[in-house]
Amino acid sequence: ASTVGLVQNDFKKIVAYSTCSQLGYMFFACGLSNYPLAIFHLSNHAYFKALLFLCSGAVIHAMGDEQ
Repeated sequence: ASTVGLVQNDFKKIVAYSTCSQLGYMFFACGLSNYPLAIFHLSNHAYFKALLFLCSGAVIHAMGDEQ
């Protein structure tokens, strides 16, 4: 998913593809039976990804809706 994000022109799609790559780390932690680490990574990722989407929307709006 990370390599697909490299060729995208839309900033929000790049951010979305980075979520797919982070899900791999979460499943890897579950595979190691380290569930608290997976939940911790999930909650941190959700919080900071929401902030990143809000900031990217503000930047796109400030640039006159230019992706």
